[in-house]
Amino acid sequence: MKRSKKTSAKTYFKSGNVKDRLGDYHGSIEAYTKAIRLKPDFAEAYGSRGLAKALLGQHAAAVADFDKAIELKPEEIGPYVNRGTARSALGQYLAAIADYDEAIRLEPELAPAYVNRGVLKDTLGEQLAAIEDFNLALRIAPEFAHAYLNRGVAKRKLGRYTAAIADYDRAILLDPEEGKAFDNRGVAKAILGKHAAALSDFDRAIELNPHDAEAHYNRGELKYDMGEYRAALSDFDRAIELKPHFVLAYLGRGLMKALLGRVSEAKQELHTALQLAKQDGDEDNIERIEEVLRQLDAEAAS
Repeated sequence: MKRSKKTSAKTYFKSGNVKDRLGDYHGSIEAYTKAIRLKPDFAEAYGSRGLAKALLGQHAAAVADFDKAIELKPEEIGPYVNRGTARSALGQYLAAIADYDEAIRLEPELAPAYVNRGVLKDTLGEQLAAIEDFNLALRIAPEFAHAYLNRGVAKRKLGRYTAAIADYDRAILLDPEEGKAFDNRGVAKAILGKHAAALSDFDRAIELNPHDAEAHYNRGELKYDMGEYRAALSDFDRAIELKPHFVLAYLGRGLMKALLGRVSEAKQELHTALQLAKQDGDEDNIERIEEVLRQLDAEAAS
């Protein structure tokens, strides 16, 4: 009888694997749950169920499954990496870094863990520490395109634009279909005043990923700088369509409408941006938007 239960649990587990490959994550969760009911110490089933939950955006539930997988098999690397990713999605950056630390302790040559940890350090404003993690990843895997991409992001935040562009160049050489590399390179080129080259990069980023709201926003910002206000407005429209709570896109759209003489509409856009910024607790943008509104009011009164 005991052997039959084990076999049945494995059968459900394999069924879950198949459903994962088909993108049927609800179905795979059901299969893994049945496997766990039959075999409560089935660590791999907890880990796989956690991944399926994470792919459905159920990050807190995914963390609980990864916790159990780690409890059952503390020397397995995968659940630490996957829990780190889920915790990142929940904004639990320090806990996620601790998970990547443990994964690296278990497997010091695990390049993706260094990259993931570096991204979190960059998010926390620790660009130099992030760059060191990306360097470590590249020593292990010299052709790792995402390591170059993310190192470029950290360098750009440090104002090292030329060095950042060199990293984006390398990322694109290794992975010509990576739209984010073109988008980020476009931002760096725009900062350096290389508008035509930046526009080409944004166009390519959008061609590769038409649903990238940030790329549309960045191209809109560039077109604004180039005085192409109607084209910029179109890009901000698309950015908001793709990401309805995009504060900077509402701000950009408000500025464009003001420049085009549509002041009443501009104020509506700016008030929407202000409301969203307040919801996010985004003090920098709250101050910036309020200043623009004050300027519009002053111009109307003069």
